[in-house]
Amino acid sequence: MLDRYRRPLLLGMSVGGVILTVGLFMKAGTPGFDLYAYWAVDPLDPYGATGGLGAFHYSPVLAVAFLPLKLLPWPAVYWVWFASLFAILVWLTRSWALASLLYVPIALELYEGNIHLLIAAAVVLGLRWPAAWSFLLLTKITPGVTVVWFAVRGEWRKFLITFAWTVTFVVASVIVMPEVWRSWLVHLTVAEPITTPNQIPVPLLVRLPIAVVVIAWGARTNRPWTLAVGTTLALPVLWFHGLAVMAAIPALLDASRTRTAPVMGWFGGLSTRPRIRRPDPA
Repeated sequence: MLDRYRRPLLLGMSVGGVILTVGLFMKAGTPGFDLYAYWAVDPLDPYGATGGLGAFHYSPVLAVAFLPLKLLPWPAVYWVWFASLFAILVWLTRSWALASLLYVPIALELYEGNIHLLIAAAVVLGLRWPAAWSFLLLTKITPGVTVVWFAVRGEWRKFLITFAWTVTFVVASVIVMPEVWRSWLVHLTVAEPITTPNQIPVPLLVRLPIAVVVIAWGARTNRPWTLAVGTTLALPVLWFHGLAVMAAIPALLDASRTRTAPVMGWFGGLSTRPRIRRPDPA
């Protein structure tokens, strides 16, 4: 019965999602507020601004990683970034990508150009390639509590891989630019407090323990989708568009059904589903 209505429902939600997103762009004005900081950052002095347009808050590793963005002028870099985020959304949600735009945080994330969809992708990839979770530690830091998943499941090799990659990036960067790292540590203590209508005012000290419990429960009961919930709760500042991390849930639910790492076969045939061996003909 439900299958009968799936296609018209998907079509209707997709049209609605596109209309909502276009309306957001037309009403809100200039897009890319968050992305502008990534594009404009000076890797040798990334923390000159403590708040407002152009304020950069991530580690020096990311200040260097964003350098290729400077190869394009501002309007072009925004649309390339937009296309990249939308491609990630398609990978995470497949045929429901346009319909998922009805979930306002995703539409707003595409508008602002933040990295929450990148975080969602890293969460999914990290189950198979633990090094991906170093992205969480090197950007917003506190979502790195995802490693609780490996600890609870006793997957210590994957746990150590995550930290090994993170430490490698940090040590290499500290050797090259120690003063920038000192500036970042100071910046974390003097950055202007954020109070906007786009912020969900639940303190990190309340959310972080809940995130740990949710992820630990998910690890014990083989529910990978809890990683998306826990990562969202662990964001240092819970923006409304930060809820776009939940876009990882469809891919993580697939992981729950297969009881293994998420299926990567949507692009390139990298599926992790167990293959059934057919008996050789007699």
